[in-house]
Amino acid sequence: MPDISLLEPMVLRGVVEKFVAPETLIMLGRTPQTPWPFPSVTWDVIKGSRMVAKPNVPNSEAHIVPRLGRSQESAAFVYLREKKVFEPTTLHWLRTPGEIAATNAEKAVLREVAVLNQSFDNFA
Repeated sequence: MPDISLLEPMVLRGVVEKFVAPETLIMLGRTPQTPWPFPSVTWDVIKGSRMVAKPNVPNSEAHIVPRLGRSQESAAFVYLREKKVFEPTTLHWLRTPGEIAATNAEKAVLREVAVLNQSFDNFA
């Protein structure tokens, strides 16, 4: 079987990272890629009033302003896990020795990976 470096995990990840993200997902690439060890996240929300202060007159009691409210919100992470199964023709190209077979196999694998990557972009 010819050695197709495209099927190595590190090379395949590099190929996927070189795909250009659609313009509508420009901020997606700027999010940190650090892993989060928990399946969900919780944060505090402080709820306040947007009221305008009321005028008062001298020697009268001050107006009572309601206190700030507090609540918690939480969300679970969305995991996307998809895979592609190679066609018998691609497997035949992978097992056939020669330069043309390797080229055909790499084209087929790249085409499948591009479609898989596009489905993730479409989800986002």
